[in-house]
Formats: sequence, C-alpha cells, structure tokens
Amino acid sequence: MTTGDNGPLAFQVNTQRHRLLLVMPLLVCVVLFVSCGGSNATAPAVPTPTAMASPTPTPVVGVTHVTMTITAQFQPAYIQVPVGTTVTWTNNDNVGHTVTFRNGMMDSGRIDAGGGTFRYTFASKGIFPYYCTIHPSMVGVVIVT
Repeated sequence: MTTGDNGPLAFQVNTQRHRLLLVMPLLVCVVLFVSCGGSNATAPAVPTPTAMASPTPTPVVGVTHVTMTITAQFQPAYIQVPVGTTVTWTNNDNVGHTVTFRNGMMDSGRIDAGGGTFRYTFASKGIFPYYCTIHPSMVGVVIVT
C-alpha cells in the first residue's frame, strides 16, 4: 500500500471524527442552555431594607449605683428606680466625665477620675436620658416609676 490509501481503517477514523465534530457543538449548546437556567422565570426581587428602630434595652431594676468605666461607658446605662431614690454615679475611669440630663434639670459638672462621685435624688416619675458632655457618645437613662 504505497498510495497512502488505508482502506476501511481510514473510513472508520474519518467517520468517528465527523461524528465528534457534530456532537461537540451540540454538547456545548446543551451546557450553555443548562447553565443559563433554560427557563423564562425571573429572578426574585431583592427585598428593600426598611428602617428599624434601635432596640431599647431593658432597664436594670432597683440598681442605684452607676459606674463610669475605663471604656467610657455608664454601667449599667439603663436603670429603673422608684420615686425618691438617690442614684450615685462613680467615675472609675482615668479621665473626667459628667452626668448631664438632656432636659436640663441637672448637670453634675466634671466628676473627677479615679473615684469621684455625683448623687441625684429623683423626686418625680419620668424617663430621664443623660450623657457625658466631655464624651457625648456616653449615654444612659434613668426611668423613675
């Protein structure tokens, strides 16, 4: 066989190659169709975030002593006491703080670091938010019942 004609073997190889060339594009189309979902269904809408109120912490009932901590926080920050209770704030931080009521009824002035104190007696019912004028992110609330 010097002519390069391989007879039936060449025909069989060419037929397999021809089938492969027909099958490959079909497989590519199937894979693309499946990966795209293959349906007309629309994607679910992304929910729109809604504004939520910050949760109000539950006040600690009966506590009459609030500490100013080294992390610049009132601890506990939310307390509930009966009318006539004297609450004491102690500054255990290494910097000065104040207890300033938002309604303007009282301002402790600077409470010295390392153990300075401030006391206030609540004579009426109400909700009394307060903060530190030196560190306005320090906030607390006294609820008087």
